[in-house]
Amino acid sequence: MGITWRYEADANVIHSEASGRIELEDIIAYMRAVIADERVQRGFVELASFFEPELGFGYQELAPLPEMWQRYLAKGCRLLIFLAPTDSAYGMMRMLQGVLDQSDGDRIVVVRTREEQEAKLAELRR
Repeated sequence: MGITWRYEADANVIHSEASGRIELEDIIAYMRAVIADERVQRGFVELASFFEPELGFGYQELAPLPEMWQRYLAKGCRLLIFLAPTDSAYGMMRMLQGVLDQSDGDRIVVVRTREEQEAKLAELRR
């Protein structure tokens, strides 16, 4: 199914969800769409839900993602909070976190519950 998303302008939050088989091209196309969307304002936060996606690529194929991540940050991403409730989804998102967030290490958070995700968002708003 890929990645679906919507932008909540009032809160400056992107809600995204990945399901089914996700290819590397799906992630890159998603990030390009966000970067190109003029409605998305600097300082946005993304609440990403990865319940049980199947990744159609391996760790060794992730080389293009760090450059795309830097462009995503330049768009104004303040924080990406992955919701990954299952062990396999959590492991996959931690792998992506390690690949993408090598520079400062604090722009991506992986949590297990919606409550943790909302709490992280609330912390930002204090």
